[in-house]
Amino acid sequence: MELLRSWILGVTAAAMAVAAAQALMPEGAVKRAGRLTGGLVLALALLQPVLGAGTAGLPDTLPGASLRTGNGETGEQMLYASMKEVIEERVAAYITEKGTDPGTAAVRVTCREGGGGVPVPWQVEVTGSLTDSQRAELEQWLTSEIGIPGERQHYGGKRVE
Repeated sequence: MELLRSWILGVTAAAMAVAAAQALMPEGAVKRAGRLTGGLVLALALLQPVLGAGTAGLPDTLPGASLRTGNGETGEQMLYASMKEVIEERVAAYITEKGTDPGTAAVRVTCREGGGGVPVPWQVEVTGSLTDSQRAELEQWLTSEIGIPGERQHYGGKRVE
């Protein structure tokens, strides 16, 4: 019964923390990344009893308990790496969908740790055939919508006249 009570308390605390964090986040890419991160935190809180099963010496009721994998990586490091990968893929897909004609460019996004330990889009690489006007429009859009300034935008491929 104590385990169930602790689990419910942990899930509730995680939900309250995620809600508070989302209320404080600015609109745009950071808020979208925060929403994804919040969902992953809630999933981790929900799955904590399952993840803690079979780990001798670690209390199942502590929300901050670190699980270690065979290669020495903690559960938090694995979660961060997964979040980073998902955010990079989703933001690249969003840029491709909104900022370029499908099939004309390939987009690769790199994230860095932002405020609160959340990965945020840091740099973008666009390769493919873009006209000068398409590139200028995409550059401005990436700066205003995604928050990646021009000096961290890299373009490769041939220019189309």
